[in-house]
Amino acid sequence: VARVNDFNIVLAAYAHARDGDAASDLFDQLCEEPGISPDQYSFSSLANALCRSDRLEEACDVLERMRQMGTVPGTVVYNVLLNGT
Repeated sequence: VARVNDFNIVLAAYAHARDGDAASDLFDQLCEEPGISPDQYSFSSLANALCRSDRLEEACDVLERMRQMGTVPGTVVYNVLLNGT
């Protein structure tokens, strides 16, 4: 059974590899997984992957997606966005 931490590890690896497409696809899969919701680290890893693959506008959209999903953006995601722009 997959857990959010399992997804987060792979999301962080995609960010390190600058693979925004793979990170976006995996994040969407995470959102569809029953019984699992993305957390601060999921969102920050997605934003990091998007920043590192020069998709800054999409990375900034992560904040709105967080709010829509009921997650309050924290310092981790703000730091990712500030460092990526």
